[in-house]
Amino acid sequence: MLPGQTLFEEVLSWSVHDILKQQRAPFKVETIPNEFENLLVYTKAFRYPTIEEIWNQICSGMDTISIGLNVGLDVEKLKNSSRPNKYEVKLILGKVMKKDMPKRGDIMLLSKRGLNSSDQIIKAGSFCTILVVTLVNDHVEDYPASMHVWLSQSPYGGSPNDQTSYQVMHLTNLITFAHSWEVITGGFKENPHIVDAMLARNENVDNMLQADGKFTDKDFGLNKSQRDAVESCFSASECSKHSVRLIWGPPGTGKTKTASVFLLMILKSLRTHRTLVCAPTNTALVQLASRFVCLLEESTETSYLLADVIMFGSNKHMDTNNNLSKILLDHRAKEKHARNKLLENAKFVFCTPCGSSRLTKNQQYDTLVIDEAAYLKECESLIPLAIRGIKHVVLIGDDKQLQPVVKSPIAEEAKYGRSLFERLSEIGHHKLLLDEQYRMHPHISNFPNKTFYSGMIKDRTEASGVPNIFIGHNFDHYSFINVREGTEKQIGMSLVNEAEAVVAETIVDRLAKTCTYKEEKISVGVVSLYAAQVNDLEERLDRFKEHEFLSVKVQTVDSCQGDEKDIIILSMVRCNHGGNIGFLDSDRRANVALTRARKHLWILGHETTLLRSNSIWSKVVQDAKERNLLFHAHLDMHLAEAISHFRKFAIYAQSTGDILIEATINEADRRVDATIEEENIGSLPGDMQRNSDMGQDQVSSLSLPQCDQFAVNSPVGTAIDEANVEFSPSHVHSRKRPCPFCKDQLAVPEVAQAIEAQAIEATVEDNDVIIEELTQLAEGSNAMKDNKRAKKANPYEQARSARDGRFWSTEQEKLYNNVYKQKDFADNRWIDWESMKQSKEMLDVEKNVRTLIFVN
Repeated sequence: MLPGQTLFEEVLSWSVHDILKQQRAPFKVETIPNEFENLLVYTKAFRYPTIEEIWNQICSGMDTISIGLNVGLDVEKLKNSSRPNKYEVKLILGKVMKKDMPKRGDIMLLSKRGLNSSDQIIKAGSFCTILVVTLVNDHVEDYPASMHVWLSQSPYGGSPNDQTSYQVMHLTNLITFAHSWEVITGGFKENPHIVDAMLARNENVDNMLQADGKFTDKDFGLNKSQRDAVESCFSASECSKHSVRLIWGPPGTGKTKTASVFLLMILKSLRTHRTLVCAPTNTALVQLASRFVCLLEESTETSYLLADVIMFGSNKHMDTNNNLSKILLDHRAKEKHARNKLLENAKFVFCTPCGSSRLTKNQQYDTLVIDEAAYLKECESLIPLAIRGIKHVVLIGDDKQLQPVVKSPIAEEAKYGRSLFERLSEIGHHKLLLDEQYRMHPHISNFPNKTFYSGMIKDRTEASGVPNIFIGHNFDHYSFINVREGTEKQIGMSLVNEAEAVVAETIVDRLAKTCTYKEEKISVGVVSLYAAQVNDLEERLDRFKEHEFLSVKVQTVDSCQGDEKDIIILSMVRCNHGGNIGFLDSDRRANVALTRARKHLWILGHETTLLRSNSIWSKVVQDAKERNLLFHAHLDMHLAEAISHFRKFAIYAQSTGDILIEATINEADRRVDATIEEENIGSLPGDMQRNSDMGQDQVSSLSLPQCDQFAVNSPVGTAIDEANVEFSPSHVHSRKRPCPFCKDQLAVPEVAQAIEAQAIEATVEDNDVIIEELTQLAEGSNAMKDNKRAKKANPYEQARSARDGRFWSTEQEKLYNNVYKQKDFADNRWIDWESMKQSKEMLDVEKNVRTLIFVN
């Protein structure tokens, strides 16, 4: 039976057209208080905020509906239920991909086929209704997939021949709401006492017990704050009185280890004790269970203790290739009866709060542990709290990090997204603080510690013990990298900043070369606060998926809570003159973003925008400036070159035809912003096609440092809007009008070729110096014989090859190849590039090559 039937009946009573137009009588939503007089007042406080949030989620689903699944109606199954205005219907789904298969508790829209947007539904005025999925049957042999649903009105009274005239579109899923609704409307009939203890400040419950000295951590290596937390929770679990404990674990303080040790102590010492362990997501659950099983396997009683532990949940989210396969319910038993028997006898059960509703009412537990408790709505915490027999509750989390997501502004204002952990903190329940962090380099932890935790956290990572990772420019372990060339661009409801994406890609590329050379495995997280930026970054970094040494994961800030990487590259995206940063202005979100990195955190952003935002991010930028940790992307050779290639989409047009573009001169930033059609990419020189990531209607820019009139700050003419323009290596020219910079009318490509020849001639002398210095670095006098040929090298070829991490020029590669031809040259393991790149000679070479690149 589907839980929360009264909730679904409320949803079915809503008119589709009222939802589409967002017209309804206001729900009686009131702010959820901090303390409550009794259990009835407590549970009622969540009812209207729940309804408000569901309404908002369905409205949001209506805004994003797309092409639906075609369904047929089984007319024989169409019947009225025992309640009015509620029809039970069987829908025939046919062939459906597994990812598109509806799920129990789904809220969907049933309508005539061909209506694929809310606007079309409103204009058509035809039949459509909300449905609730109660049962799903997979495709079996000759029987197509189907689902049983509830409808609020009969779809038609016609014949079975109309079975293919309908479609369903997914809006949201309410199964978690349904389970919490069961609790907040049905009360705590089985276990009211522990909840009574949390309605208000309760000195009897919260009074800290003195440690009895039985616990020792010699085998676990806990620090003092971790040991105190374990002792307090374990002593409370031994007592017959009800207890509530809060373990406050800021980032990197070892809360998972602390929780695992506590659980192991219970399993070993309290053999008759039954413990339920929950976490809001399967990912968090797997992380805690993995650590716990590892500790358990190190003990001498592994064999019989493992038999007492069970975990169940969504198999697709659980990695069954590791040690968790030993405790997974579906691995231990295949038949439903056998699985139920295992659950009845298990001493430890790991599941999500929603999954805990699967436990039968006759099963009794003594202790409930909720990990990541601050990321769980209070009404969802009530699902496992309603289980019979619970006397002791341990909540583990950090209320300075992200709250659960709430779509409704009204529900959010009513504190519907607040966790039980946070509310108990607000009314004065003691929090057992874990005060030593082992994750972040001290340069990284400095700002979040003093800003979010009042400097209470002590670093246990030594600055000298974490090696720096050389990628060409020393950006330190913590840096803010100003990407001034970026622009924010709206994609649907999200934003992208392609310049920041290019910089991130370049840094990852340099890291790939570094870790390959060092044969060192490095994990990198590329994080952004915008989904569209994440999508762009995923496409750019897809080529690193199979890298031998580099592990790259791209994700949003909201999805990376609880995760950590060696290196985090954070793309801020926002770039505007008003300092508008939208939902970035969140201390909790900033805390998560700034505390994921172990060795390096590099923040890519627009300095001016963030400083003007008057938010937590303006403090981040100001702090970086005060600590001399603010760098500029355009001053780094590799990043500057990457940005230049991104912005410069053409040098000159071929004689066979002009490149058609729309261009606007940006006087303030000394550049031309332009759009090129995809069909004209073939007109560009081959090297530019290789170096540019151009697509249809992509906006790029070309710096114009060589225009003589521009250099002396002459006034700029009228902007070129929708003009046919052509590019030379020096600046832009239009056949329709004189150049607004120097007023010359140039013929392309002949003049362009002449300018290029002059540029080559002007740089040959400097190039001779570069080659001579590089030759001196080569060990072996026989390399000198190639110096004459080196002087004739194309300077542009050498400038472009400076992107490579091993050689500053193709000529240098040839020199080294001649000298060390009998060595394993392909690996370059024998070249000490770390020291070589820091030498005075190489720094001079780098400087000259950088100059050459900008001339080009």
